[in-house]
This record gives sequence, structure tokens and C-alpha cells, in this order.
Amino acid sequence: QVLVFLAWCIESALPDCLGKDIEVFEPILIVSPLILLPVWEKELRKFFNASGSIFQRYIPLHAESLNRLRLDDAGGRKSKALDIDELRRYRLVITNYDTVKNYFSSFSKVPWSVVVADEAQEIKEAETTISECMRSLTRRFSIAVTGTPVENKLLDIWSILEFVQPKLLGDYKTFKKSIDSKNVRVIENTNALKKALQYSSSSTYVLRRLKDLSLDGLPKKRIIARITPLTEEQQLAHAEVMQEFRAKTSERSHFACIQRLLKIYQHIALDSADYLDKEASEYLRRSYKLADCINLLREIKRRREKVLLFTR
Repeated sequence: QVLVFLAWCIESALPDCLGKDIEVFEPILIVSPLILLPVWEKELRKFFNASGSIFQRYIPLHAESLNRLRLDDAGGRKSKALDIDELRRYRLVITNYDTVKNYFSSFSKVPWSVVVADEAQEIKEAETTISECMRSLTRRFSIAVTGTPVENKLLDIWSILEFVQPKLLGDYKTFKKSIDSKNVRVIENTNALKKALQYSSSSTYVLRRLKDLSLDGLPKKRIIARITPLTEEQQLAHAEVMQEFRAKTSERSHFACIQRLLKIYQHIALDSADYLDKEASEYLRRSYKLADCINLLREIKRRREKVLLFTR
């Protein structure tokens, strides 16, 4: 969807610095984790005519192509400066976050038309170097693509939205204070955040793409719960943790208790230091959940099916 939108921008010459009949561009910049660089190039070759000719010239800026654009220093060695004139001869530049950070002095001198942050949770921490670099790029507008705009805490969204629409959520310190759980107006402030994002309106700053609305032919989702009991060892450990918890009163002890219980429920060895150098049968004996999971995986293998496994 992002590539389709960018292709429309080029076809419509919106902005005009992307028009087809010019040689020096205000390029489009797509920044993603390193592992996804080939995916972007594959997608534009697959879904656009003539292997993505509408984006020509484009460059995946990494490794050899990056080294080719590096300028020599006074000693004839490759420097951290890029040939900006040459870079602007590309309509589309695809690179990774580390490259932007390491060569920021050059990236900051390029007038970009559109900057796309893929897996934008990479810039969720407002005070990291890469977040500051991305927010400082000269650009006409920005797009953030992420499945987890709030990964660990609501504060994550400030840095991403500051990149997309500067000043929309105010300054960092004020926003951080407004959503603090100790703030008596936190619920009121959270509702104000939804209003600022124009959530659920046609002009919203956050678009949520659902699989069933975007992809045809998907099978209906089924949730099958498999209930497994705790072993006697896990039950004893559970009781011990709860006894320790009741003897404490600090707020921090609540979270510590939950973390320990989650480990115990997964596998008792996760809550101790004796989990190394054991036989496989020993691990299976100490957790009915693990044993049931292994049996299920064996059945999937027998059927020659595929599986994607998530765990805590």
C-alpha cells in the first residue's frame, strides 16, 4: 500500500520534485531494518510494471552501493560523507536505520520529498540517536509503518507521531507527565490523546489495517485452547511465590510476582539456575505444557504442515 501511494505521488508529480522529466530529485527515502531491505526491492519489482520502472532510478543503499557513494577524505580513504549530488539523481533511496545514523551528516543535507519509517517502533524511544536523526531529516512529509505503535508503553507513540506530525502531541516532557499512571487525570488525558489523533475519523493520523479487510480468501480464524495442568513441582513453586508476595506490600512486588509466576507456568526451570545441561526427557517431565507443545509439533510435522510458534 505504501509503494502504491508513492507511485501515485510520482505519477501525479505530487510533489513536483518527483516528476518523471527531471534529473535531480528531492528523493523518496524508505528506512527499514536491514533484514527488510531485500523485501522492499522485491515488492516493487513484483507488483509494478517493468520491474518497478516508475521508481527508476532507485538504489538500495547498503554495502557495495553505499561504499560507491562514499567520498574520499584528504588521505584518499573512504569517509563518512556521501556524494549528495549523486544521491539526488535517484528518485527512490532504500536504506536501513544504522546507515541513516552513521551517515547522518550527509542524509541531513538532502531535501527529501517523502520519508518512510518501516517498522517504526525502531524510533519509539524519543531520546535515542536514531530517533533524533529521523526527526531531524528535511522532508515534505513522513509516513510511519508499524504493527506495534505502542510496544511497551503509551509513551512510545510520542516519538513516532513527532516524526510523522511534529508538535501534534506537544513537547515530550509534558506528554510524558500527562500519561503517567500517577497522574489523577490520566484517563481524561488519554481520551484527549485519542481526540488529538482524530481516532476512528476519516482524517485520523493512525490507520489500522486488518487482514480480513485487506486480504481475500483467508480461512476463518479458529482459537483452540489446550488446557494443561501444572506439575506438582510447579504447584509448590506457585504456592511459595504467593506466600512471599503476601509478605510484601510495595507496588514493585506486584510485577515481580507476576513475572515469576509467568516463568513458573511456562517451565519451572526458568525460575531457577538449573536449566542447563539437562536431558530432553528431563525438561519434558518438568512441564506438561512443554510436553504437550512438543507432541503438537510432532503431529504438525507428520501432516507436513507449517507452524509459527509464539511464547512468552
